[in-house]
Amino acid sequence: MAIPKLPSQSITLILICGVGILSFIILLIYPNYIYLADMNMEIKSLNARLEEQKVLFPVFKDIFKKAKISNKMDLHLTKKEKLSRKDTEIIPIIIKEATQQGNIKLEGVVTDVESAIGGSDHLGIDISLKGGFLDLQKSLLKLNRLPYLEHIERIRIRSEKKSHELQCDLKIWLLQE
Repeated sequence: MAIPKLPSQSITLILICGVGILSFIILLIYPNYIYLADMNMEIKSLNARLEEQKVLFPVFKDIFKKAKISNKMDLHLTKKEKLSRKDTEIIPIIIKEATQQGNIKLEGVVTDVESAIGGSDHLGIDISLKGGFLDLQKSLLKLNRLPYLEHIERIRIRSEKKSHELQCDLKIWLLQE
């Protein structure tokens, strides 16, 4: 059997239709296919982030509960009193009691000699504490309640890389007779 010959007009028509279909695919379908592939990649990325957030949310919720600060902030205004000069020896004990909170370590208490010896009505104290952030905050609030605390001149907080604790250095001034 012989294959019948197509007229040249039919071949031209088939070629025109083929080019039309091919240009339709190239101009409309392929860009949409690329766009959908990009959208699928973005959806996968967002789903991965969503799963990560689902895992991390309970941890965040727990940390947020621990860090939640009451609205009262416990900043009591105490009546100012003066510390007698003979009581300056027990200042480290007083400060230790005031800053004793959870995992706080009192690293050192150093009295400013010039203000202790001179006739000044203020006594400078350098305090060094180490511990967690929330414990440091509570200790500072307790320290604020000392009746002879005039003001806190300096607070320097730095993080220790090895122990992940905070080192807090304070310069406070107490009222003295």
